[in-house]
Amino acid sequence: MEIQCAYCGRSNGAATCSRCGTPYCNPDCQANDWGFHKKFCCTSFKPTRDVPFKDLSLSDFEIIRQIGEGNFTVIKKVEHKSTGKVFALKLVDRVKMTRMHKEGDVLAEKHNLLKLSGCHSVVRIFSTFKEPSLLFILQEYIPGKELWAHCQYFGLCSDLLSRYYMYRILQGVMEMHRRNVVHRDIKPENVIVCNCGNDVKFVDLGSSDDLETPGVRPKIGAELKGRVYEHFVGTPQYMAPECANNRGSGKPSDVWSSACVWYHLYAGWSPFMAATDYLVFQKSLSGKVAYPETMPASVRELISHMLQQSPEARPNVETVLGSAVFDPVRGLWASPLLSLADSALVSLKDYYVENQAVLKVRSENYDKAKKEVDAAISLAEKMLTGERLAMLKKTLGLFKAQLRSVFTDEEFNLAWCS
Repeated sequence: MEIQCAYCGRSNGAATCSRCGTPYCNPDCQANDWGFHKKFCCTSFKPTRDVPFKDLSLSDFEIIRQIGEGNFTVIKKVEHKSTGKVFALKLVDRVKMTRMHKEGDVLAEKHNLLKLSGCHSVVRIFSTFKEPSLLFILQEYIPGKELWAHCQYFGLCSDLLSRYYMYRILQGVMEMHRRNVVHRDIKPENVIVCNCGNDVKFVDLGSSDDLETPGVRPKIGAELKGRVYEHFVGTPQYMAPECANNRGSGKPSDVWSSACVWYHLYAGWSPFMAATDYLVFQKSLSGKVAYPETMPASVRELISHMLQQSPEARPNVETVLGSAVFDPVRGLWASPLLSLADSALVSLKDYYVENQAVLKVRSENYDKAKKEVDAAISLAEKMLTGERLAMLKKTLGLFKAQLRSVFTDEEFNLAWCS
């Protein structure tokens, strides 16, 4: 079995961490990863010598706080009492799981996480144990935020940053596909941005499918009039047409979902937005996509290629990664340095996203925020010219419109793409 670098995912490791044996392809990757690895990996991600993973119970851990929640699961940040190691512990309510017929999802997630063990871009699993009313899945704790938190409303507000994160996401998809595992629910909420914004990791593999072991495939949906909806899986705004039609859910479906995420990184929305799931499916099945002006033509062309209706017509992940679109970020293993204009726009976007609830309640706050946007426009007029200035002013103008709460979500999406 080939050894993969823990930092970049490439094979043929030529260096290792002397403390835990983590492999790297060269000393440069090891040096680049050292700050994050020393703080988290050696002390919590690879505690194989310190933590007895057999015969664990909930009493072995101290709960720090809740970090996630699902329909029948809760995720807690926990500390192992005897070693001080930090983990993420998923608690599965067995009664709700059985009532919702989700036993297959939990078994499939455990199976696929174990199969993907060693994949740099997938959350690691360490152990499972149970109590009469609960199942527990002990995973690595990933310090960071969902990609959704970075790209909601306005996208990432940087072309270079969008290409970089998409490159890392597609590398993760390629890792899974090479092991014949399909995620089947790729969306910004299931990607964690970690390592100070330099890396991404996939989480929540409850819908994933091992193409080599169909017997552990999760049971999606239900049987209706004699038809089993085993391929109707994913989130409507990111679901491929063949999944919506229950005709398949393979590797091309992940390519479609990845393209929707890439669009989201530029626009702040999925390419298929509507009031109901039915209307979302109607839009995705129509094949019509309105692209935002902020998206470069080369990116638009590649996304269009990935969003072809026929699964056979879509490129595979390796082909997409080989596109010249990713040349500006190819070989980068840390978040790229942004221009001053992009940095200012990203900062304004982060300010709005973090304070949007307060801004919409307290008029004095969003009045102040609008003045700050006006000041940013004035500064941009002094620093930029031509197309870049026009694009920045358009984006900042939409900031002001959203601050006034003039648009509904769909109206805002239409304005962004106009």
